[in-house]
Amino acid sequence: MDNNFNTIFCTKTLVWMTRADITFLKDLRFWIALSAAPFFYLLYGLTFYEGEILSVSFIDSYRQLLLLIIIYPILEELVFRGFLQSIFHRLFGGFVFFFGLTLPNIITSVFFAFSHLINHDLIWSFAIFFPSLLFGYFRDKYDSTKPSIILHVSYNFGFYFLFLNA
Repeated sequence: MDNNFNTIFCTKTLVWMTRADITFLKDLRFWIALSAAPFFYLLYGLTFYEGEILSVSFIDSYRQLLLLIIIYPILEELVFRGFLQSIFHRLFGGFVFFFGLTLPNIITSVFFAFSHLINHDLIWSFAIFFPSLLFGYFRDKYDSTKPSIILHVSYNFGFYFLFLNA
């Protein structure tokens, strides 16, 4: 059954990427944002990290790992950037507030950071606000959640291997 799931998941992912407008992959800023994840982890680790980040301090199965690294980021991006940020765009328009960030992106990022209080402490939830702005920036720039999903998955991947897998 797991093999069948992996085949279906990988096939659907490839179809999703080939059907998509993937011009964001040619954007140098996207690659800089992708490589910025270690900067966020280093900044957090040097200033705030005191041990346990999540209320669950280990991952005890591959399914939990799949949830943390792939499923949750996809769902979060679809809910926050795909749904909520789109609603805020309809309400407030796409006015660029500063540094290419729109008001809908900033508001969505505040909600995104607060939603992480469920499993994270206050400092880490606050720190999540900044990568969220990056995710929202690329959602706005390409009018798609695909770049933000890829960024979010890669950030969660680094989060797991730097903090939870220690």
